[in-house]
Amino acid sequence: MLDVGTADVLSIQDENQLAIVTLEDYLQRNDPTAGLLLSLLDFSENMEDPERAGEYAQQLGALISPEKNQEYVTVTVRSLQKYQDALPGSLPEIERIAALAKTQNESQKQSSQQLDERRIYKFDLASELVLVHRLQKARMLTTEDYNVVINDLCSYSSVMLDAPSTVSHILHGRGLVSYEKAMEFISEDSNLPMVSLKCFEMRKEAFSLLHMEFMKYRAALVFDIMEGEALVAILNPYNKRLQQDVGMLTNTRCHFYLVKAEDYDAAVDAVRQVYLRESGVY
Repeated sequence: MLDVGTADVLSIQDENQLAIVTLEDYLQRNDPTAGLLLSLLDFSENMEDPERAGEYAQQLGALISPEKNQEYVTVTVRSLQKYQDALPGSLPEIERIAALAKTQNESQKQSSQQLDERRIYKFDLASELVLVHRLQKARMLTTEDYNVVINDLCSYSSVMLDAPSTVSHILHGRGLVSYEKAMEFISEDSNLPMVSLKCFEMRKEAFSLLHMEFMKYRAALVFDIMEGEALVAILNPYNKRLQQDVGMLTNTRCHFYLVKAEDYDAAVDAVRQVYLRESGVY
């Protein structure tokens, strides 16, 4: 069950479409990166648009060489082969990148294969881009901050992250000037109150309602229970799918609150320490 703010609710399809529009608009003014093209490829696949997905796979392939973007080899070869019928004349490019894959050392192969599992920690990318869109539309981001956020959100690594990939984390971690006013806007626009988790002790009765991996990659944490109802810290009020997932997993009525990235990370670390003290694993 959900008790959510008043921010507009977008369907998954609408989120993906808005993400595509946002990134394509960005690319009209900026040079493409492998991460941006891979994000557009993923969103096009989500929209079941093979022609557009194939085009982005082809553009991604053009950025791969022995000197750069080697970690994108696996996903690019797979995608080009998948959309080969929609890409006349793409066979030479497929063969070129496949040949490059054969020259990779074991470390490069492993990195390339691990990056292909990117969706594990980019599950909420579309919702984060919706948040970027709202901030930009409200003129809450400078042009410089907007560019940094877009590139960081669409940055991929073969190493699994230890924190969620969110707009708030980027604004705070980069020390960007837009951070404080952006958080104030998000709270007001979404009608979700902002709380400080420093005022709450992390109790296992509450935080154990969600798995540690969920906290790390989906950016939601149950920080207290009042009268049998869960108080949940989140960083993106526009991510309604996340709120629905939390309600389903906790099987209780949930009340959502906005928190700052540094506050969230400190709370997750406190949870991690509880698990470490108890068993040494989590």
